Amino acid sequence: MSHAVWAEFMPYSWVQADLKRLAAFDLQLNLAISLATEFSTDLKRLLQAAAAEGVAIGAWLLLDDRHGYWPNATNASLFHKGVDRFIDWLASEKLSVREIIVDMETPLMMSRILKTQLFTGIKLEYRRWLSADNHLQFWQSVSDFKQIIRDLHQVGLRAQVVTYPMIVHDAQAGNTAFQEFLQVPVTPLDWDQISLMVYRSSFQDVLPFRISAELVYRYFALAQHVLHQPVCAALGVIGSIGKVSEGGFQDPQALREDLGAARAAGVHSAQLFSLDGMHQLGNPQDWLSVFHAKAQRPQPLAGDRLLWQGLLQSHRLLSQQYTRFWAQSKNEGHPNRLHDPAPNP
Repeated sequence: MSHAVWAEFMPYSWVQADLKRLAAFDLQLNLAISLATEFSTDLKRLLQAAAAEGVAIGAWLLLDDRHGYWPNATNASLFHKGVDRFIDWLASEKLSVREIIVDMETPLMMSRILKTQLFTGIKLEYRRWLSADNHLQFWQSVSDFKQIIRDLHQVGLRAQVVTYPMIVHDAQAGNTAFQEFLQVPVTPLDWDQISLMVYRSSFQDVLPFRISAELVYRYFALAQHVLHQPVCAALGVIGSIGKVSEGGFQDPQALREDLGAARAAGVHSAQLFSLDGMHQLGNPQDWLSVFHAKAQRPQPLAGDRLLWQGLLQSHRLLSQQYTRFWAQSKNEGHPNRLHDPAPNP
């Protein structure tokens, strides 16, 4: 399984200048490609140059901001059309990529609220989550994403999803409570790979206490037991570049500890976010060297235990409410409108 680096905001000509560096580390480039515009000549040149350098491309397809930016249950149909258009363009230009990456996250506007006003965002998501129409939308989107995966396999492409690590609590509980809460369908689908964004720096941004790479270890140790697809570690954030406000790592050693923790948990494929941040800090070579990290479980901090207990308890409460919702829906005569996943918290 390959390692990879994400590139989101850099002009394609700048990314092209990094291809030799990526080839030297035998890295895949997970390249952000907007579905909101026509595919450019610069993108074509970059894909051709990557092929010449032997750098595999993960096509990280994204919508425009007003449609949520990241694919999810709210924009699945629109994203499906965009994927079809991209595949047709590849064929017409005689270009190739290794896989399509579906970055399954809640819509951009809600993501920004959750990052800057966590409790306000949770209240808004909870209010939306209690709507029967919201649940119906989620399960309808599953059909769209199933068809996307089938279409990709028919043309010889892999389908990778990258998403929040909290989906493993759903998998463990046997429900989709968290996924429906944020409208991110993952476990009902047969992805070729699931990449979990255990961005320790992003957790640290919203916590009043320190955490270590133990969070990374715990999530990937659990993922190995409850997910059936190959699991990849998406780690970061490097620097402060992102679609939402980021504190980010400033020292490669912190990320080296995260990668060591993921390997200690049995996950050996990693993706670093991002090439943009590496250049922001001015030392991309130092950050790429963390791929040589050895497997090592960190010494837990008190904050690690507190955070993990909080995450588990939050999912238990969400699962309990999820079960009550389904019981109420049936009592009100709505079972035919909804997909009943028989939750088992």
